[in-house]
Amino acid sequence: ATESQSSPIILSVSKDLQGKVHAGQLLGAFLKEFGGKGGGRPDFAQGALPGVRDAKLWREKCRNILQNISEK
Repeated sequence: ATESQSSPIILSVSKDLQGKVHAGQLLGAFLKEFGGKGGGRPDFAQGALPGVRDAKLWREKCRNILQNISEK
């Protein structure tokens, strides 16, 4: 993807995390920080991240969120 294209993002929550993590709310809030949109069900969500200029930052933030969830 180039900076003018958007990148599709999907998020699936495993059964052991359902009830703790709502995929639609998590993805929607996360993508909003980067100018994207997303949402969905508690177990599955999809959205889009515009451009790739912040891809490194996006990956790092995603890792941090997932690490925080796994530590709970």
